[in-house]
Amino acid sequence: MNEKTRFKEIVSILKESDLIGKKSSENLCLTISKLGPTFIKIGQIMSSRYDILPKEYCDELAKLRSNVKPMNFDEVEQILEEELGNTEEIFKEISKTSIGSASMAQVHRAKLITGEDVVIKVQRRNIYETMTMDVRLLKKAISLLHLNSIVKVTDLNAVIDEIYNVAKEEMNFELEARHLEEFRENNIDIAYVTVPKVYKNYVTKRVLVMEYIDGVSLNHKDKLIEQGYDLEEIGLKLSNNYIKQALDDGFFHADPHQDNIFICDGKIVFLDLGMMGRINARSKEKLNKAMKAIVKNDIVELEHALLSVSTTTKSINHTNLRAEIQNVLDKNVNEDIQNINVIEFSNSVSDILRKNNLKLDNNITLLMRGICVIEGTLEEITPNINLSIVLSNKLKENSFRELFSREMLINTGKNIAIGANSLIELPSELLNFVKDVNRGETKFDIEMANSDKQVNKLEKMLHQLVIGLLDVAVLLGASIVNNNVLRWIYLFFALIFTIWLFTQMLKDHFHNGY
Repeated sequence: MNEKTRFKEIVSILKESDLIGKKSSENLCLTISKLGPTFIKIGQIMSSRYDILPKEYCDELAKLRSNVKPMNFDEVEQILEEELGNTEEIFKEISKTSIGSASMAQVHRAKLITGEDVVIKVQRRNIYETMTMDVRLLKKAISLLHLNSIVKVTDLNAVIDEIYNVAKEEMNFELEARHLEEFRENNIDIAYVTVPKVYKNYVTKRVLVMEYIDGVSLNHKDKLIEQGYDLEEIGLKLSNNYIKQALDDGFFHADPHQDNIFICDGKIVFLDLGMMGRINARSKEKLNKAMKAIVKNDIVELEHALLSVSTTTKSINHTNLRAEIQNVLDKNVNEDIQNINVIEFSNSVSDILRKNNLKLDNNITLLMRGICVIEGTLEEITPNINLSIVLSNKLKENSFRELFSREMLINTGKNIAIGANSLIELPSELLNFVKDVNRGETKFDIEMANSDKQVNKLEKMLHQLVIGLLDVAVLLGASIVNNNVLRWIYLFFALIFTIWLFTQMLKDHFHNGY
């Protein structure tokens, strides 16, 4: 089909659907199904974009995940022959019935000649060319959609570009195979998390052969309970691992909905790793700071963290930005951590940034999308577990690690040594000055009776002055230092100096001064 014909088809379907006159989530979902694989994929991705679409639309679009007509098996066989050569030399058998059919690919069970049970993921023919053309045409027809009355964004073209870039990555099965290997390596020490094994000899851009996972998806809670699984344990492990993916590994599943997560032999198995996100070290640091600022209700620190992971589209009114951040934090300040709605909070932050001419970096947007999806998954299987609780525990764990990390202990040791050296040198210099006075090497042009006694008084006063100055110095140091260990050391010395001064003052008082 050429571009002109396809454009007419899209316009015809849109006119027939009357999205404005029949404004409903069901009508939008039906229209997308008629428009074909490209629009179905866009709908699938949009189904978890609670920051863009109302919840009822997201819930309806989620049905598109399992409502795609499969390819004819003859076409599947042709694609396999084109990509892998003679399939009879590779597979002992291939099931003609697909076990999963999506907008860009479908999956069939098979058995290798060597006897292993596998699944074959086969990409739909010409899907890349079709999607590229559809996106181009969609931009031309965007004025006919009038979706700005439904969606909550103004730059719909930017949203489409973002979705298209994600979809292009998903269409490269060689990239997905690398994702599977990297994810497995990142979680090699996690006993309860895994991904399917990849058969590297049978991977191309359009075909991916993987280990068959004989498990139960999170969609089937009853089956999991029947098999003796504890849903709360699954929810806690799933949320802990997802936070690890994002904040420790910096490599996370960007579409962790229930169909993409199986439980097999006591392990959580992540499937469909075509859509993955990456967070670099700098962004991870900023996200950690943002979460700490949320817990501390620190508006300024949260604003700085958000600005550092965003791009400015226009000028920013920082007073308005901070006021809106304050409003969002105030809504949750009196809530128990487990009662904070992660999806609502995430959407509120997205709205604030958009209104204040800020655009989050793409991978941060992808992470927020993934967090909303995993939170929705957790709500379905175990309402008592949510990411807020896990994030809070993670922050405490990170703070403890930072406090007692090797690098922090080394730095603390250096600071203590430097501080101790300064503490030693200062009174030494002042005492040398007092000794010079005693020896007569430093002279004052002052006449005093009973000079020996007065010098002793002066020396005593100077001793107390030195200790007083040291007391002030360590108290100031304790108030400005960021390291908790060093702060307590300073406070310990301040307590000793204060007790000494207080004792001397009492002694002088009861002995009528000097």
